[in-house]
Amino acid sequence: MSSKRGESKSSTPSTASIPWSPRHLSPSQALVQGRTIGNYGHKVQPEPLTLRQRGMYEDEAGEGGDALYKARTKGVLRGIQEVGAERAAAAPAIRAMGRRNLGKLPIDRLKFSRAIYGNLNRRDAQTTDFKKVEIPTFLTRKVDEFYSEPISDLTQTLYGKKSKREGKSRKVIIQRSPNQKKVDFIWAMSKGQTATEAAKELKTTVKSMAKVKEKGKPIIKKRGRIWVAQFLPVFNHKLVVYGTLSGFNGKTLGRKKVAPTKANQKNLDKDYAEIWWQIDFNNFKSTLDALDVGECHAPQIYLMLKSRLEIPSLFNPQLVTSFNTDPRIQQHIVNEGRGTNASNTLISPLENMFEKYELHFDDEFNWGVDDNMNARPIELLSIKDAPKKYFQPVGMFQVLVLRKGYAEYYPETPIRMHYRVNVKQEEECRKTL
Repeated sequence: MSSKRGESKSSTPSTASIPWSPRHLSPSQALVQGRTIGNYGHKVQPEPLTLRQRGMYEDEAGEGGDALYKARTKGVLRGIQEVGAERAAAAPAIRAMGRRNLGKLPIDRLKFSRAIYGNLNRRDAQTTDFKKVEIPTFLTRKVDEFYSEPISDLTQTLYGKKSKREGKSRKVIIQRSPNQKKVDFIWAMSKGQTATEAAKELKTTVKSMAKVKEKGKPIIKKRGRIWVAQFLPVFNHKLVVYGTLSGFNGKTLGRKKVAPTKANQKNLDKDYAEIWWQIDFNNFKSTLDALDVGECHAPQIYLMLKSRLEIPSLFNPQLVTSFNTDPRIQQHIVNEGRGTNASNTLISPLENMFEKYELHFDDEFNWGVDDNMNARPIELLSIKDAPKKYFQPVGMFQVLVLRKGYAEYYPETPIRMHYRVNVKQEEECRKTL
């Protein structure tokens, strides 16, 4: 019989050193020592069980044998392997998601190619303005809440650049290239900031911004010791201009207590109406921001409405006949020289739509800009082209009669009115605002 016990995962004292007495050993203890039980086979040592018989592997004979045995028998190791297989299978899909994100972001997807960079090698090309493709870490996950080291970015490619993490929360900050900052840079300079101040606010340098171009032209040029912007920001506003009307007796129509932009069921009256005229521009392009666009254009829009809607230019015999039922109005028509009978009497478009005689816009008017519209400029306009440039937004005009519970509109379909925005005129406004 062999007395070798080297196959056991833990060292067992030799049987010669143990006082043998089957009476003092339990069956399990005796079996561990390789002995039979009871008086039969006294001092007989059978062949020990092999590792396979005991359900163990050779690597379980060392110090980590217990952990490996538990991992194998309880399925932990199998679970780890399955997770690893799933991660390996998901890797191509994750990389594909990262590539798809490139097309959804406002970035220039520029790749290294000889056609773009000529004879530059990759290292030299990375020092040019073409190198920067900013990719946010949408698919990055922190391993630990307090982990402060850089974390690998699944969306990073050979042509990309890691986004920046700031603060204790490791918030992802997209690092925009100078080209992506040009609109905000020109916007800041249009508000009175110097090129240095604008660059500092956008966390870039004047030297970098001087290399940026719009339609092949640099966005800033140096005159003497001062950097001067070569472009103007263009905004898209939702502008409304409104006011009240006065009738034949010169009195303002309606209560004039609740503006149409603030009217609701709580502040309206069911008996006394609020009567306002209003013109809405849903896409009002201008080089002036939301604070100045109304100050510059609302007076011009008001004068446009008076010239187009107050001057008598239409014939409506049926409406004039109803006006003539009032002797005072009939005499006023004759005195004003509008006509001698209903068929040749002129009335204004405003009188025709609201069916009231001698309607006029009151001298006071108001304006507002919708705060829900994006305040950021949408494009840039070359200063060289500005004097000849103009925009032509379309306004929708109506007269509103508002009471609690219902509203009336005259006419039912708004009148489309075109307004011309001259950029040269806006430059004159900018000097006085």
